[in-house]
Amino acid sequence: MSHLIPLLSHHQLLTAEQAKNAQQVKKNKNISAIDALLQSQFLTSKVIQQFLSHQLKLPTVELSYIAPIIDEIALPMALLRHYQIIPIEQSVSHIIMAVSDPTQEQLQQECQLATGKQIQLQVADHHQLKALLKQYVPSATDSSNTIQEQRLLYLMEETESPEQEEAAGTSSPIAQSIDELLITAFEQHASDIHFEPHQHHYRIRFRRDGLLSEHLSLPIKLHRRFVARLKIMAHMDIAERRRPQDGRILFTLPDKKALDLRLSTLPTQWGEKVVIRLLATEQQQLSLSLLGMTAEQQQIYFNALQNPQGFILVTGPTGSGKTQTLYTGLNSLDRHTLNISTVEDPIEITLDNINQVAVNPAIELNFTQVLRALLRQDPDVLMVGEIRDTETARIAIKAAQTGHLVLSTLHTNSAVETLIRLHHIGIENYHISASLTLIIAQRLIRKLCPECKQPHAPTPTESQWLNIEPSISIFTANSQGCSKCHMGYQGRIGIYELLPVSPEIQSLLLINASQQQLEQQATAQGIMTLKSSAAALVIQGISSIAECRRVLAMQESLL
Repeated sequence: MSHLIPLLSHHQLLTAEQAKNAQQVKKNKNISAIDALLQSQFLTSKVIQQFLSHQLKLPTVELSYIAPIIDEIALPMALLRHYQIIPIEQSVSHIIMAVSDPTQEQLQQECQLATGKQIQLQVADHHQLKALLKQYVPSATDSSNTIQEQRLLYLMEETESPEQEEAAGTSSPIAQSIDELLITAFEQHASDIHFEPHQHHYRIRFRRDGLLSEHLSLPIKLHRRFVARLKIMAHMDIAERRRPQDGRILFTLPDKKALDLRLSTLPTQWGEKVVIRLLATEQQQLSLSLLGMTAEQQQIYFNALQNPQGFILVTGPTGSGKTQTLYTGLNSLDRHTLNISTVEDPIEITLDNINQVAVNPAIELNFTQVLRALLRQDPDVLMVGEIRDTETARIAIKAAQTGHLVLSTLHTNSAVETLIRLHHIGIENYHISASLTLIIAQRLIRKLCPECKQPHAPTPTESQWLNIEPSISIFTANSQGCSKCHMGYQGRIGIYELLPVSPEIQSLLLINASQQQLEQQATAQGIMTLKSSAAALVIQGISSIAECRRVLAMQESLL
């Protein structure tokens, strides 16, 4: 991390607006701070050189007539490229390095670690330095390698064992690299990080907007050191490599915000795979208006939440935003006059003034046990993270029938299918009819980037599905993306299918009606299906036909 831009701003060589713009250019283009400043044309390289020399009390160096001594020093090329430095002189005890930005953290420490000598810095003109680097330091063989990847390749030369990694603590280069990786994942709005060992490489992937994409590909030799460091951070057993383990890290970001990281390890053919789920600990914005529901859907959900008793089920696959929907509902309730309790695995969102309990398999504390205990705590509202078995379902439904409002989730594809699923797991239809008040089926769909989305003329089949005139244009994603998005998409929004359990639905349940009969009744009630909800977003230019196809698993012929 460079302190150059804040330093120049502090000494009024940059305005606050120029500093902000330079930081944005640096982040968007993934370039160094000094390159961002020069590309923005806020200062010249000579001005920066003289300022740093004066401010940091370092001598300047004229590189026009100097031949670097790269061949005499065993310095990794990736290290020279990363810090934009070049060795120009050495003695028995020290090495003189030319650098255009000496404010970079860890610069001297890592060079000292690599050479075993003291490092002295001299400030060079950035243009001269880059010309020398281009001449003497070969470019990375893989142009897709990020600066972070090049830096990690340098660590290959170290031979620390996992045990030595534990002793090194937060000062080791691996520890610092993992910290940078976590910060990058947060900045890129990743929900998960996958560390995957393969036969010949170590792959690190981020899940963004529901899809995995490769972030780094590293030599497999680094695998055990990464796993060891992550286990140390999560207080896990670094010696146990044969069994899966779970752990937790509370990680502090540079701006002092906290990240709650949930780790899961799994032994695979080529070593232990680690998956990290990123959870923000700060209070999230939980408002019905932000979920993506229509005004009518919001009102249906709100009305169901006002009932003193009943059962609200939110359904959908893993990662479809069910927890967010549940907590938005809880957040709309009066937490000062109601006793609200939850049982979760794990607790993903923290809410003030409610009682949250996490299950703990290690002591056999499961959903059923916690739910029974909560019913003895004079509850008004109960939220069960997931209906996983018949026993949990029975207790939740009984609670809903005895004066409690219960909210939970289930894995089904549609609202009507939920009614059939409950029956199949052993819940009698008369119990379902008497307790269930609302079913919400949902998915998360990616939003088109407003900066680079492209007009698209719908095909006749697409126009028919959207119920629009063929002359009306819709939008599609720019697959190349831009600096503001990822592959043409930016963020996600919910699509919903809300089915209130009406007297007609209750009557059909009592006569064991088929799924087709229930679907016909839902249609008669005017249910807005997931497909129609997605179509509305396409017409509004918020999402694309291709994204609907992907999320709803629709064949092109069905469009």
